[in-house]
Amino acid sequence: MIEKPKRKSKSPNIQHRTSTRMPSEASAMNQKRNVVLYLDKELVEQSRQLGFNLSRTFENHLKQLITQLSINQGTQNHFPAQN
Repeated sequence: MIEKPKRKSKSPNIQHRTSTRMPSEASAMNQKRNVVLYLDKELVEQSRQLGFNLSRTFENHLKQLITQLSINQGTQNHFPAQN
């Protein structure tokens, strides 16, 4: 029997996983949007080698940033105006 050559992956160090989504995850996906981010190539490669999920990582850090900015703006609004 002749063995077919394996397709070369664009990213040989990345293992592709399939996952089954829970119903709550599926509904959360309906509230998400596709966006395009341009990131440094090396940064993307390093993060993938470390196993980061870039979408989840970016989303979590963006939430933290928004929360922190909201807190800072809230405290600024409580100070009396300076002359």
